Amino acid sequence: MGPSLMMAGKSLVSPLQSHLPQNLKYFFINKFLSILVPSVPFSKATNRMLDDLAAVSSNFISSSDNLISTMYPPQVIEQISLGLQELQCQLLLLQSGIEPFLPQDSIDEQLADLQLTKTSAIKDRNHKLRKWCAVCVDQIYKSTLELTSGLRK
Repeated sequence: MGPSLMMAGKSLVSPLQSHLPQNLKYFFINKFLSILVPSVPFSKATNRMLDDLAAVSSNFISSSDNLISTMYPPQVIEQISLGLQELQCQLLLLQSGIEPFLPQDSIDEQLADLQLTKTSAIKDRNHKLRKWCAVCVDQIYKSTLELTSGLRK
């Protein structure tokens, strides 16, 4: 953990922790805007999905901030556990908000994949992007499960 601020002998929020949720938010926004740029201008349905994504992103960041706040003294196991549950819930909502923006292969592309000689750099990029997002979500989820199981011991 990074350096802490001290006041009256108590540790306050470290500079890294206070900026982490905001930096994480900008990282996700930049990553997904880079995916969406080729499809500008957006349709009305896409605008609604972006509005929904903004809401679930904000809720995810708030829940991560709430979880971090439970880590400071006095630590109450029940509050930490509730914070972890809320983060897990918000993470799944965030994942469902992200999914529509990840490029998917059409049926024709999926059938073409059955051919042994055909390869596509764009398809490979789309697959890697989907896998990267899934791995990120899975890692965060696994971390919350490990923390939850550690609280029960």
